Amino acid sequence: MEFFYQRSYRGPVKAVILDLEGTVLDYGGLGLAKALVELFQRHQVFLPLEEAHITHALPKALHIEHLFHLPNVAEQWRKQYQTLPNEAGYQDLADELLQCQLSRISYDAQLLPHVATSVQKWQQAGILIAATTPEPEPLAQAMLQQAQAQGFQPDQAVSIDHIASQTPMPPAPWLIAQSAIMLGVYPWESVVAIGDTLDDIEAGLNAGVWTVGIVQTGREMGCTAQEIQTMQPDKRQSLINEIRQRMYRSGAHFVVNTFDQCNRVLDEIQDRLAIGIRPA
Repeated sequence: MEFFYQRSYRGPVKAVILDLEGTVLDYGGLGLAKALVELFQRHQVFLPLEEAHITHALPKALHIEHLFHLPNVAEQWRKQYQTLPNEAGYQDLADELLQCQLSRISYDAQLLPHVATSVQKWQQAGILIAATTPEPEPLAQAMLQQAQAQGFQPDQAVSIDHIASQTPMPPAPWLIAQSAIMLGVYPWESVVAIGDTLDDIEAGLNAGVWTVGIVQTGREMGCTAQEIQTMQPDKRQSLINEIRQRMYRSGAHFVVNTFDQCNRVLDEIQDRLAIGIRPA
């Protein structure tokens, strides 16, 4: 009889990697959508917030180009400028969008409930924390300054400018991988990635780490705290259930409603690691 043995990691969780928008900051992850509304307003074009809001991370010029596929947007733009932008024009709008985002940072970069206390608890237990964003470094630093002033102090932060890959956006795993490299942690099963979109979940799975989805405060839900509070309970629960199912179908190892519930998830991951279970 032949026997085969497999090495297994049975140590602790070493790092938690957090997506910034919708997970750490910005209830509903609506900051980008609001900045897009403002951008088009500057050009006398009305863009509804719900049409500006998407959950996929795209290069900004491409995101803006997709919005011009909306007939109402294209029609309004032609009335102002006679013709739609070309590729250089989309990039100019993306540069202007960054300025809109920076000007709104004090409004949009509000720390979400339970983040600071949970992260401080994990750091006290020896777990390293990284924050990631598919945004450029100037915006990433502005968001981090706002977060730090509210009590969130990650050990490392990684923006899209840290990534050399030609396909840097989620669901590529590079933001997570670069975070682990900069933190100096391995193996992959000692790392937990927490995010609020299906892209975040797929990126975590592609990186081979434990992957946790957050529902209520995130971009998939796309609601402000006030909208959540005033929503009919049946409708709210229906939306939460729908998003939870989507996240689990996408492969998330765990799905929680709010950030504080990640504390028990980390405890469960620790228990699994102790008996040699790794993220599948």
